[in-house]
Amino acid sequence: MIKLKYTYVNVDSKVHNLNPIVKVLWITCVDVLAILVWDIAWLGLIFLSVFAVGLAANLGRRRLLDAMRPLKPLVIILLFSPSFILLPELRILSPNPSLITLLVEGVAYGITIALRFSCIIYSAFIFMMTTRLNDLAYMLVKLGMPYRYSFMIITSFRLIPSLEKYAENIKYAQLARGLNLDRAGILRRYFNFVKYTVKPLLISALRGSLTLAISMDSACFGAYRSRVFLNDVPYSKQDVFISAVILLIMTLSIYVIFTGRLPILFDFSETIRRLFYPSGKIV
Repeated sequence: MIKLKYTYVNVDSKVHNLNPIVKVLWITCVDVLAILVWDIAWLGLIFLSVFAVGLAANLGRRRLLDAMRPLKPLVIILLFSPSFILLPELRILSPNPSLITLLVEGVAYGITIALRFSCIIYSAFIFMMTTRLNDLAYMLVKLGMPYRYSFMIITSFRLIPSLEKYAENIKYAQLARGLNLDRAGILRRYFNFVKYTVKPLLISALRGSLTLAISMDSACFGAYRSRVFLNDVPYSKQDVFISAVILLIMTLSIYVIFTGRLPILFDFSETIRRLFYPSGKIV
C-alpha cells in the first residue's frame, strides 16, 4: 500500500480543529511575508515557524522532514543559478569588478530565493496535511464564492497528492521491470528521474484530467446554481481570535517592511566580503 505524504493526516490536534479559513489566512500571511522579506535570517525564522506549526499539529518530526525532500532539488537549482545567470548584469551594475564578490552576490540572492520558495511550498504542504479539502470547499461556498470556483481551488490542492500517487505507481512499475533509478550517480539519477518518471507522470496527469473532465460532464457539473453539503463546519470564537491575531501580525509586518523599520539580522553579502577582505579594501 502506497502511503501519500502530502494529503490529510487524520490526527487529533488544535491545528486540525481550526476552521479552514483560519489556515487560509495563515498560509496567506506566510506567503506575503516570504515575498516581501529579503533578509536571509528573517526568511529562516519564517520557515522555522512553519515547521513549528507542523509540530503543533502532531504531524511528527519524521513526516515533516520527509516532506522537505522535494525541496532539495529546487533549493540546489535556485542556490547556484543566480551566480551564473545574473553574473553579466551584476558586473555592469556593481562598482566592484571582483569575480569572487559578484559570485557571492549571486549566491546570497540564490539563498534568498530558495528560502522564499521553500517557505511558500512547505506551508502549502502543512496546509494540505492539516485541512480537509471538503471542509475548505464548504467554507468558501459559505462565504459567498460560487461552488464552481471553490471546486477549482480544491482540485488544484488535490493535484499534488494525485501526482505523488502517480509518481509512486510509476516508480514501483519501473522497479518491477528491473529498472532501479537509485543505483546511479547524482547527475545520472536526475536524468533517469526526468526520463523514466517525469515523462510518464505528465502523461498520466493529462489522462487523469481528461477523465475528470468527462466525469464532470457526465454528472452535469455546474447545472445548478447552488449545492448542499452533508457536514457543517463551525467558526468558533477561538477561530475569530486567531484570525484577528494573524491579520494583525500580517498588517504590522507589512507596515514595518514598507517603512524600512525591519532590522537586518544577517547581511550575508557583507559577511562574506569581510571574510575575503578583512581590511575592507576590495581589489
